[in-house]
Amino acid sequence: MKYFSNLLLFFIIISNTIHSCNKKENESIKSNKYCENIDSLSYSNSNKIVNGCEFNENILNIFPESKSVVSIVSGSGLCSGTFIAENIILTAAHCFDINKLSENKKTIDNEIKNITIYSDLSHEIYPLNKNELNTSSISSITIHPFFQKYCSNKNNISNGFHKCNFADLALLKTTKKASEIGAKVSKLTTNDSKDETIIIVGYGKNNDIEIPTKRIKKWAFSRIYEFNFIQFSLSNITVDNNSYISLGEFYKTIMSPFITPSYLDDPRKAFLFIEDDNYGICQGDSGGPLFVKKGNEFLAVGVVHANIGKAPQICEYKKSININIGAYREWLINETKLLGENITFY
Repeated sequence: MKYFSNLLLFFIIISNTIHSCNKKENESIKSNKYCENIDSLSYSNSNKIVNGCEFNENILNIFPESKSVVSIVSGSGLCSGTFIAENIILTAAHCFDINKLSENKKTIDNEIKNITIYSDLSHEIYPLNKNELNTSSISSITIHPFFQKYCSNKNNISNGFHKCNFADLALLKTTKKASEIGAKVSKLTTNDSKDETIIIVGYGKNNDIEIPTKRIKKWAFSRIYEFNFIQFSLSNITVDNNSYISLGEFYKTIMSPFITPSYLDDPRKAFLFIEDDNYGICQGDSGGPLFVKKGNEFLAVGVVHANIGKAPQICEYKKSININIGAYREWLINETKLLGENITFY
């Protein structure tokens, strides 16, 4: 994940409220048990994208929505994403060079030309011969307007919590339909709750030192936790020459035009926070989905934004902040309509 250092000051964790985990079992036993047990949604604190589970036919049959998750390879880096309509992928805005997308048609076209979508369970990052049946190019990138305006210059991003933790969303319009490259379309939901069991899917690295030549899709159980034990700190956010030292003031003043009204009473609602003692997300998982199970279906509820670790041990710190897509529901619905498709939240 290329954009997620220097976030540790975002939270002050109150240690006596962190959840307790079950006693650890033998690692290999747990890995085998939980990698075959997705249907029960049993939670394990050892099963994450870092050392997470690879897909097999059994898991694909139980969890067909995982086929909506794709690998994104661009000139700006490696990310993950989710088909939310036949020709639209939801991912993270920080996966792309916002400056290039703000300059002129030539630089925009070059950025778009360098993006390839892969639906394979695994693929070489720069294959000599692409499997055209499982790949697509894109025709457009739509960056969330808040992120486009305020986050194009990474030098303006301060340490600690900053404005670019918000609205890290992008929509890619593909030249091929999801069904044409063997992918599926994921449904979306705003229905998340404390201690909800979720599933993360992505193509990220296993650790900080790995230099991958191949990308592998993995899945893992995790949890959405209550925000009661998180205290937000804000280090002088400046927007349009106005400084904000209160997160609530910034959120209700600047973010209010961009946020679904029912989420405006608390800025923490714009995020989904997950943590674990041993495992977490890593570079390349950015833009990938967080799924929840509703009945017999898995629905996307969030987008991977950032690990809270600091370089060079980003993946060693097992806490992450993720975008709650419900907070941007209107934008997602309206933009997909402009791109010629429709989505529904369940």
